[in-house]
Amino acid sequence: MLDKMHEALDNFDTLQIDEVIEEMSNFKYFDKNAEFFERLKSAAAASDVDNCLAIVQEWGKALI
Repeated sequence: MLDKMHEALDNFDTLQIDEVIEEMSNFKYFDKNAEFFERLKSAAAASDVDNCLAIVQEWGKALI
């Protein structure tokens, strides 16, 4: 899912960003992942693409 979001952000495709956020909303997140998702959702709602990208990158690194 993070790959899909990263692609949408790279393309500055706000419709695709919204679609990926909607898809991601179908999952249950716990602990740090829930925090990342809420931050991502807020940044996307504010159309803050730069912040979204930073969150996706941070989230991806946290999964390694």
